[in-house]
Amino acid sequence: MSTEQSYRKEHESLRAASNRAGNTALRLMVGENVRRLRDEAGLTLDALAKHLGFGRQYLNDFESGKHNPTVAIVFQLANALGVRPEDIVTPPSSGQGAAF
Repeated sequence: MSTEQSYRKEHESLRAASNRAGNTALRLMVGENVRRLRDEAGLTLDALAKHLGFGRQYLNDFESGKHNPTVAIVFQLANALGVRPEDIVTPPSSGQGAAF
């Protein structure tokens, strides 16, 4: 393998790792937003899951950052929580939750 091929392979590996880390951070931020907004709405995890027709574990997986919600689910969550979809997918304003 040439030096250039070796460099490209290492670069791709680092980029993939960076993308995974970025995706994890985004999933965690969305989950923290959903949990915070649910708490602000005075809803339990069970109550929100039932309202949406989701299983409790399914919703918990979003809140814990294990899964990415689809765009459709973001809109369903926003509607159920009485917020805008962008409130779920953007970093919280200062003083709320973890900074992204």
